[in-house]
Amino acid sequence: MLPPVLHVSGANHQVGFQIGRAMKKQIRDVMSSYEPFKKSVSLLEINDGRQIYEGYLKAAKTAYPNYVEEMAGMAEGADVPFEHLFIANYEFEILLLNMKKNDEEEGGKGCTTVYLNYRDGPRVLAHNEDGPAGELGCLVVAHVEPYELPGGKIFPEENFVSFCYTCCLPGVAYSFNHHGLCITCNTVAPVEAEESKIGLTIACRAMLSATSVEE
Repeated sequence: MLPPVLHVSGANHQVGFQIGRAMKKQIRDVMSSYEPFKKSVSLLEINDGRQIYEGYLKAAKTAYPNYVEEMAGMAEGADVPFEHLFIANYEFEILLLNMKKNDEEEGGKGCTTVYLNYRDGPRVLAHNEDGPAGELGCLVVAHVEPYELPGGKIFPEENFVSFCYTCCLPGVAYSFNHHGLCITCNTVAPVEAEESKIGLTIACRAMLSATSVEE
């Protein structure tokens, strides 16, 4: 079964809202049944967990307020609490923090990419998705308007196609943008995660705006 294809456009909040509205049932189902998300959201019920959430949110708003607005739009469209959807996008970091707290050593496992660069032939990028069993997600075809920060800096227009896991921002899977960049996300897990930093999902979302490999 193929994932649904969503054509979305507008400002970041509008794009997020369109995704959230179209995937409302899937988002609400995943938030209520997928155990890693439920464990992440349960952190909000304890003081230390609330501090972790506030630290990650502050870092994201400082560096990429446009993507925080995108998540806010997605939460609004799906009619779920913003903080639940935000913390669900930090599943990987929460997992690593819990592993450190419990003295566990085995890192996460996930996707793999193989790149074949033939001398006189085509370049082949092969990728598999090792997401949750039964996860259908959606394929997002997006046009995102420029975003201006209060200080005058402008995040440029974005045009991309990206597989989007339910509840997550685009970018944490196979994607390509109008600059010709093909992007995949693989699990090479670090030993631990730091608090109050930019998370994996935000970083991958930002890569969709890159104009070159160097950038």
